[in-house]
Order: sequence, then C-alpha cells, then structure tokens
Amino acid sequence: MAAASIRADCRCLASCASSPLRVPQFAQWPSQLGMSTREPKARPLGTETCKTQALLQPFEGRDGSSRGLPVEFLLGKTVQTEGPGDAGFWDVVGLGQGMVDLGAQVDESVLSEFGVEKGGRRVIGVEERAELVQRLDGEYTVRAGSSLANTLVAMTRLSCAENRLSSGRKLKTGMAGCLGADVQGEFFKAQLRRADVEFLSSPAPGTLTGSVVVLTTPDAQRSFVSFPGSSEYEVDDPLKSIISRTRMLLIEGYLLELPGSLPRIKQAVAMAKESGTVVVLTAGDAGLVGRHREAFKEIINLGTDILFTNQEEAAALLDESPDEVSAHDGALRLAGDCPMVVVTDGCKGSYLTGLGKLHVVPPCWTKNTPVDTCGAGDVYSAGVLYGFLRGLDLYGMGQTGARAASAIICKDGGRLSLQDAEDVLMDIRHNSGISGDFPIQKSTEIHLKQKA
Repeated sequence: MAAASIRADCRCLASCASSPLRVPQFAQWPSQLGMSTREPKARPLGTETCKTQALLQPFEGRDGSSRGLPVEFLLGKTVQTEGPGDAGFWDVVGLGQGMVDLGAQVDESVLSEFGVEKGGRRVIGVEERAELVQRLDGEYTVRAGSSLANTLVAMTRLSCAENRLSSGRKLKTGMAGCLGADVQGEFFKAQLRRADVEFLSSPAPGTLTGSVVVLTTPDAQRSFVSFPGSSEYEVDDPLKSIISRTRMLLIEGYLLELPGSLPRIKQAVAMAKESGTVVVLTAGDAGLVGRHREAFKEIINLGTDILFTNQEEAAALLDESPDEVSAHDGALRLAGDCPMVVVTDGCKGSYLTGLGKLHVVPPCWTKNTPVDTCGAGDVYSAGVLYGFLRGLDLYGMGQTGARAASAIICKDGGRLSLQDAEDVLMDIRHNSGISGDFPIQKSTEIHLKQKA
C-alpha cells in the first residue's frame, strides 16, 4: 500500500518487522514510542534509523525497581509474577473528577420547566439541582458516573476476568482528583471500591460532588443537566509519590473545565515523566477540546504518550470542522504529535497509529442488539489500554477495545461487569483460534513516512 504523508514527523518511524532479533513486537515499544528516555545499556532493538532504541527489559524507576512492562511479555513467556501492583506500586492511576449520575424518564414538559434544550446540556447550581431531584419525586436511578471511572473499572474487571480464566495477575488501579466531602462522594467511593478501584485523594471539607442528571424523553432522546460540583484538588506530595510508583497515569480531559486545573495537570505529567510513567490523555468531548485547545496542546507537548479522541474531537484538536477531517485523516495528522494516537469513529471502527504505522480496526458486532452507547468510548479505551499493559501489538489492542465496547453497548449504563469482561476474553480467545490470552491477527496497516 502506498505510504501516506503526515504533517509532522513521527518520533520514530522504525518498523518492528525489521528488527534483527526475534522478540515480541511490544518489547520494542517503550522507547521507540518515546515513552522512555533512558540511554541503552545493552544491544538495542530495531533499526539504526530509530533515534530512541529499546531494551529487552522493563522501565526502571529512580529507585532502580522495574515498573513499566511485565517481564513475561517482554520475553514472550507466560510467567506468573508479583508485578508492580504489589508493595506500594500501582498499575494504573486515573486523574479526574468523580461524578454521580441520575437517570430519569420524563416528558418534555420537564425539559421546558428547567430550561433544558432537547438533546442538549445545561449547567445548574446546587439549589436548582435540589429542585430538579425533588421534581423527579424519587423516580430515578443513581449510578457512580465519570468517564474515567468507567475506564478504570473496565480495566480492573478485564484483569479480574483473566485472573479467573487463566490465573493472570489482577491490576491494581486507583483514581485521584476531585470529589466532594458529602453523601454523594461517599457513594461514589463505595461504588469504586466494590469494583476494586481505590479513590486516592482526600476531599476537602465542605466540598460538593458533581452530578449529571440524564433526562430521557419518550422518543429516547437524552438531555443533560449538569452540576459541576467543587473543583478543589491538589497534586500534593502523597499524590506525587503515588504517580512515581505507577506504570500508567490516565488523565481525563474533562478536568480542564475546572478552574486552575491546567497547572495541576502539568505538575502530574511532569512527575510522571520524571518517574518513567506512561502518560495517557483522553479528549472527552469535542466542545471541551474547542474551548481548551491550547491547554490540550500543552499537555500533549509536555509528554503525553497515548492520546484518545473520537473523530469530532480530533477535528477540534486540529482546529477544523468535523466535516473536513475524517477519523482516518485525524489519526494521520495527529500521529506526529504523540507516540500513539487512537481515533474512534463510532460504528465505522477505529484508527491507531504508532511505530510509523496506522492500523485500521473494524468494529466488533455481536448477536446482541445495541441498546445504549453510553460508555462505549470509555470501555473501548479500557480494552486498548489493557491490551497495552498485557503486551499486545497495536491491532490487538484495537481488537480488544472494539470487543469490549461491543459488550457495553448491549446493556444500560457504562460499567463493564465481571461477566461482561469474561465474555469479552472468552470471545477473543475463541475467535483467535489460539490458546493464549489474546489474539495477534493480521491487521490493515498503512506505513507513514516523514516529510522530506
């Protein structure tokens, strides 16, 4: 296939296929993708054209302990290890805002009463939230919300499912950031704890937890009423210590809506880069990206390793109309700004770039009928990142994300259950025709080239 041009140079265009050593493809990822700046201490992998060569060993922290990648995947062996999740280490820590979601079936008169445009979103204060909840008269459901929490829970449950099926090590995951010191905040933490995800920050006294009320009219159209809650959180010494002992820091783009959040995010990224922690950034929403485009660019340029967007968010990041930028084009054009870029395109599939290649991953459809797309992007991200931590290549990550997303759209809500996670892994194994944990199948890939 003919090479495709990109506007900016990739950090590394060396192909794993040209490596003289027969090792798993993922063994070359950390430094080839710009995720580690350590100087090589052994024979490098890949071609001489790659400026940042990789080693056949995990990342090392400042204390000399291994944390980035499990040794068994670097060596291509199935070996049970204790891993960095033990003795104070974390596999994944998310930085975001805890929210509580309320859902109710209403007629259109309720939308008019509270000034909500059908299909739109309105921000309200705490008094109006109380009025709305009273108006619903108990006819609503309550869930622990947050896009970030959905992703962390899904990753944790995928690891728990693998532990059940093949004794794989469970991930140790946590979330830090904003949460109120109120009943809603305690509910949020309890729900995370039930899913084996710890909330790591201490809410400031007197703060309130944010919430989103989802109002669904008889025509199945959803409208949103948001209470942003308190915006107080600090990247303090305890959180910095946690980040320094974490394999992956997952940052929720929605944080940028909170006043004064950018300096705190930059602090967290700087700590992660100093510690060899992989930094992941999710865009969250096209409108959000449009309002905070320069802030997103700052975070990316500071050292984001993996970027997640959908087609509209990619267009917003490129400051162009979504009608003018396809998901395919968005992935190509963002490829030079970040070692690994993932752009989703709804029912059309997704595009993943890294190591100078673009992989086209089709959607995954099951026999079950889709009922709710809420959380599909969150769980897709979880599948991709879980595949990353488990040593898959780009296409395998995309496949895992697509299969996980197909499970969540066949149920209400955005939380992947343990049974869903087991079904995902069993289906992947069945369709791959192998006895290993995940499939590594032939992908549709496009080689990128540097501008002359």
